[in-house]
This record gives sequence, structure tokens and C-alpha cells, in this order.
Amino acid sequence: MHRLRRRESGASMTTLLTWKQRNAAAAEAGHYTKEDKELVSHWPSCALGERANGSIGEPASDMGETVRRFASIETAMDMGHRFEAAVRHDDVPGALREYRRIRRLKMKAKVAPQ
Repeated sequence: MHRLRRRESGASMTTLLTWKQRNAAAAEAGHYTKEDKELVSHWPSCALGERANGSIGEPASDMGETVRRFASIETAMDMGHRFEAAVRHDDVPGALREYRRIRRLKMKAKVAPQ
């Protein structure tokens, strides 16, 4: 996958990589980047958002729109929080484990509008 760039506020740029790519880089470096630690807590750029939308950076109006796509909201939320904590604490093995679990989460066939 190519590196995609998206303009954020002001002149800063954010490199949008998949979490698979970010995890591979962290495994090689032994830690996550500052950008990874910032992106992991935002719904459009977190691992759950990536799983629910099929790609990273896709707009979701809010957390609810994202998590309603999962068959088990509570399970998805728990995994998302564990993944975020692992990334923030540079626990690469823990983050990889949670990421694999997130990728296997069952999705609803159709989400009813709220």
C-alpha cells in the first residue's frame, strides 16, 4: 500500500498507513512513533475504525457509528482500548496480539441507521 498524506490543521501533514504497516515498523524499531500514539486514539484512524471502514482515515461521524458495525460492541470496545494502551506504552507484542484479534472481529451484515 502506498503512503497517503492528508492535510491536518495548519501546515502539518499526517502519513496515513494501515495499522498493519505501523505495527510492522514498530516491531522493527521496538517502539511506536509519536504519530502512531496520536492516531491510535481517534476513531477515523484507530484500528477499530480501520476494521469497520475497510481502510484507515475514512470518515465516521462518531464512535457510535464505528462500533455499531461490529457484532459485539463491548468486545470491540475492549479490544480497541487494549490496543490503544499497548501502542501508547510501546508494548509491541501486546499491540500485535490485539490487532490480530481486531482484524478477526465479526461485522454486522448491515447497520441500521440511528
